[in-house]
Order: sequence, then structure tokens, then C-alpha cells
Amino acid sequence: MYPIQRVSAFASLVVALAAAHSALSVGGCPATGSCCEDHDTPGCEDSSCCTAVCASDPFCCESAWDSLCAGAAEDLCPELCGPVCGDTICEPGESYPECPECPPIDNCPGVGDCCDPHASPGCTDELCCDAVCVIDPTCCTFGWDQACVNLTSNSCGAGFCAPVCGDTICEPGESFPTCPECPPVDNCPGVGDCCETHLSPGCTDETCCDGVCSADPTCCESGWDQACVNLVATQCAVGFCGSVCGDTLCEPGESFPECPECPPVDNCPSSGDCCEAHIGLGCNNESCCQSVCDTDPTCCSTAWDQGCVSVAQQVCAVCDPKVPPEPADLDGDNVVGSADLGILLGAWGGSGPADLDGDGVVGPADLAILLGAWS
Repeated sequence: MYPIQRVSAFASLVVALAAAHSALSVGGCPATGSCCEDHDTPGCEDSSCCTAVCASDPFCCESAWDSLCAGAAEDLCPELCGPVCGDTICEPGESYPECPECPPIDNCPGVGDCCDPHASPGCTDELCCDAVCVIDPTCCTFGWDQACVNLTSNSCGAGFCAPVCGDTICEPGESFPTCPECPPVDNCPGVGDCCETHLSPGCTDETCCDGVCSADPTCCESGWDQACVNLVATQCAVGFCGSVCGDTLCEPGESFPECPECPPVDNCPSSGDCCEAHIGLGCNNESCCQSVCDTDPTCCSTAWDQGCVSVAQQVCAVCDPKVPPEPADLDGDNVVGSADLGILLGAWGGSGPADLDGDGVVGPADLAILLGAWS
């Protein structure tokens, strides 16, 4: 008699051989019928795919190649059962009209700009929308994201997304009245001088204001900054910002009585030294005082600050331009120290010689200049 272990091993071998024989004798690979579609007969026409599927599910080679077998083939044989137009199933990567089993794209045109991402499917230009959605159907089924916007450059023609007047969307670089889709510029005229920067939008001259805001709409929306002032030279009349007597604004280079809008110069001469900054008006040399105040009327109306001294050094023989005074030496003792600091703090919030940066207000910037020049 055989030992019990040998009988058991022999029995297992017999069962394995019987199962292998059954798999080889029933159905077989290859057989008729597509591996990617269900049919009533066992097996399918591609030998390697058929063998792989039947190894995982013998039923497919014993009874019939049903939908479960076809589904297994899609997983096990991706190169054989990939998306195929005309197979009645609209799969990822397929779209209408190349694959008639897919639904037509019906979100073209949509409601959002083709050149900007938005949550709604499709975009406003029908031809561009169709071209993009053929490549990526999700752009017409879920939303027009940045990937869809990126596709417009290749699918919708070069320059499609450049600003175009009349496309119903007011984009950067477009403005009214050239582009009717943009809101009219309603801050012309404004309240600030067109030739000077100011925080309010627009400027006093309506024609010049309209011209500048057509070139840069932010000048009539946010504020009239240096970029707006620079545009005046190209958008307004030649010499628009030159000194003009009688324009109600007393500008540098204008003076009374030639320009009646300027205050009369009645502080020449005065007690202050023309070559040193001081809080008084005018200076002690009449001809020098008149020359400086003709150039900068504020020297005779506000204070004889360091800016006036700089002008005096250029136009007055009495001042030596080679030895400019230290602006931070407010008490004139040739030392920048605590006495000068006291003068600056006493003038805090006001103006005068302590306004070292010339912005019209004594503040932190002037204190920093004084401390930087500390002796």
C-alpha cells in the first residue's frame, strides 16, 4: 500500500490534469467573434486576448463570450479594445462628428469669452467653440477652464484672443468711443490739472482728458498718475503743458504781473539770506529775489526753502554754487545736530526749510534725511 501522503499528492495531480484538459477541450482560442464585443459562442478571434480572458474567467471559453468577457477584454487587452468610432459606445477620447455614436456638441456658442476661463460650458464664438470641443469635449460638457483657453491659440487662429473692438466684451487696451462695448468715459473734465499728477480720475481739460483716457482708461478710473501726464504730450495739443499766462494756474516759470493768476511779488527784498534756506518769504538781495521768484513763485509766497536756494545758486551772482549749504543744517551753524532736530520736530506737519525733500510737508522722510546728515 502507498503511504497516505503519496495518495493525496497523486489525487491533486489528477484533478489538475483534468481541469487543464477541460480548458483545452472546451471552446478554445482563437474562435469566432470579436473579443471586444459580447456574442453567444465561446472564445474570440484574437488568440492572446482570448487566452488571457479565459484564464481569468473559464466561462468565456466554455459557454459564451458575454458582456463580462467583453469587459474583461477591455481591461486585459487595451490595445485591441481601445475607443473605436462607430462601435455604438461613446467612450473617453471620442467626440461628435468623428464618432457618430457621441452626442452632438450643443453648447456652442456658449455665454463666456473663449479667451477667458469660466464655469459654464462652451464659449461665445461658435466656430472656435466647436474646434476646441472636438479636441477636448469636456470644454463643452463641464466648463471652459484654462486648458480650454490654451487650446484656442491652436484651434481658433492666430491672434484670435487679441482685443477686438465690437466683440461685446470690453478688454484691457479697449476704451470708449473707439470700442462701443466699453463704458463711456465720464470723468472728463475732472478736477485736477492735466499736466500734473493727482489722485482723482480725469483732468480739467475735457478734450485732452478724453484723448488720454482713450489711450489709458485707468487715467479716468483710478487716478491721474505720471503715466497719464506723460500721455498728454502725444494725446493733447502741441505745447499743451507749456507755461501759459491766463490759464488760472500759476505754474513754475510764470510770475506777476505778466501772469495775473500769480500773486504779486512783494517780498523782495526781505531779511533772509538769498543763499540759505529760511522760513521767511523772499530774500535780502532784490534782483536775486525777483529772479528766483520769477522762476518759482512759491519762494515769495510760501517759504524760501532749499529749492529756492538751488535756483539762486544758478541765477544769482551773490550765491556761490560751488559750496552748496547742507539742507539739514537748519540753524546755519555748519553742524547737523540736536538743534536742527528740534527745529524739524517743531515744524512737523507744516512746511518751510525743514521740508528737506520738498514734498510740501515736514514728516518722516525729512527726519530720515536729517539723521542721515547728522554730524
